Amino acid sequence: MEWKDLIYDSLKERDCPLIVSEKEEIIPAKSLWVEVRRWVKTFREYGLTKGDRISLETTDLFTYLGALLAGIWEEHQIIFNASGGNSSKNRLFIPDIIVKNNSIIENDSVTYPFDGDIEKYAEARIVFLKSDTFTAFLDDDLMSILNSFQIKNKFLGSRVLSMSSWFEESGIIQELLPGIFWADVIVQGSSKGRVSDTLEIKKKYLINLVRGGKEPQKENGQLILF
Repeated sequence: MEWKDLIYDSLKERDCPLIVSEKEEIIPAKSLWVEVRRWVKTFREYGLTKGDRISLETTDLFTYLGALLAGIWEEHQIIFNASGGNSSKNRLFIPDIIVKNNSIIENDSVTYPFDGDIEKYAEARIVFLKSDTFTAFLDDDLMSILNSFQIKNKFLGSRVLSMSSWFEESGIIQELLPGIFWADVIVQGSSKGRVSDTLEIKKKYLINLVRGGKEPQKENGQLILF
């Protein structure tokens, strides 16, 4: 399945997923679809084409999700932590534009050409920069994860509480994207929340799958299994 088919079927053609932010802001699938289309239009107006690089530096969840999925839709390369990578390899992934809050900043920096063993990453869809290295996911990598038995069968039709950060590698790849594409509901949990708060969220949204976050804890001497 192509990205456009997957995003269209997940957002335009069904009422779920319903996304609930950490602050319990509700984002219905069709509202997110409208935001994705807005960002697709914006990227095209800026003249971006397939393979151009976008850095996401926004904490507003609605904007972030819309720009992320629009970038994937348009086959741009999505860069995370573009300002935090300092190694020579990270200079290969200098973004063309930066989505900061709800605006766009154009970047005139020059990108170094790819060569040698890392040339294949020129077409990576999502790249996470680190202080001295990077992790890059090609389309085939991402589709393999999303369609794996372990991920798809657990998320499909589930009501998910995600305890990992939706702005970091594991949370995006293993929880956020599978939740958007396969789950009925995905709730953004807080790793800093109390156990009682987590239990309340589970009850309120009828959660049947919890991913990431804390190790199992005890309450009143009893082990709580998420």
